Amino acid sequence: MRDFLKTFSQRLIIFGTELKNSDRLLHVHIKYDWTNCSPKGTAAKIKEYIKANQDKNTSLKFKWHRYSRFDLFAGEVFRPGSRAHKKRAREHRSYNNHWELACNGVVIHITPVYSYSEYRKKTQKLKLAGVNFRAITPEAFSEGQKSNDYEFSGLSCYISDPVPLLWIKS
Repeated sequence: MRDFLKTFSQRLIIFGTELKNSDRLLHVHIKYDWTNCSPKGTAAKIKEYIKANQDKNTSLKFKWHRYSRFDLFAGEVFRPGSRAHKKRAREHRSYNNHWELACNGVVIHITPVYSYSEYRKKTQKLKLAGVNFRAITPEAFSEGQKSNDYEFSGLSCYISDPVPLLWIKS
């Protein structure tokens, strides 16, 4: 888990948490830049990491969900094999990912965000599972909630590391 987080800490931003209750664990929401559809983009790198580490005997399990029905609201229909169709498919592969993983009683969601570079300017360094991450500042978080940005709906501001570290390699 920590190896994955260390590998992708520069590419991801913590947006907030969903507080736990009696029947739900604490959820941390992390976002990535989906606009880089190339093989060097975050979505492609995460898929590579999962594929490279799927045979290792670890407790790290990724659960993939479809993030949205991209084709339902796209509107245009392209001839299969056309340049426009290939471009749309590349965007779809980068955007339509929602990974979920659990670690020590905390569920981490990794989803795309459109204005990544804008949010990246409004971050601070905080730890998640002992790894330094960018997290949205409380000011930017409250600003996003006031503007009814759907990225912040149902979330509370990320303040401190909720993942208990059971052991650390020295």
